[in-house]
Amino acid sequence: MREPALFLVIAVVLFLLVIYPLRRVLHWAGTRYILTNQRLLVRRGLVVRVKETHVLEQIQEVRPVQKWRQRIAASGDLQLHMFRGPMRTIAEVPALYRFNNEVQQA
Repeated sequence: MREPALFLVIAVVLFLLVIYPLRRVLHWAGTRYILTNQRLLVRRGLVVRVKETHVLEQIQEVRPVQKWRQRIAASGDLQLHMFRGPMRTIAEVPALYRFNNEVQQA
């Protein structure tokens, strides 16, 4: 009884170690970030496309936020503090600080 339980625990841990990063990579593969001099466009999805548009004139502050698990992958969330309206968050941005510098320059 002990060996099958140990095998099951090892199999679950290995499954999680493979599936969790694979999920993030698939999410990144289906997401495009387009930065122009007027807008920040985010297109998500491999099958169904969802498009977010953020006008740069309406953004007061851009703040990068990283959780401990995001630091491992050098990714993070980008918080957009707007002049009017609620704060918007762009989740799971790869190469967070490099992208943040590009948005700051725009």
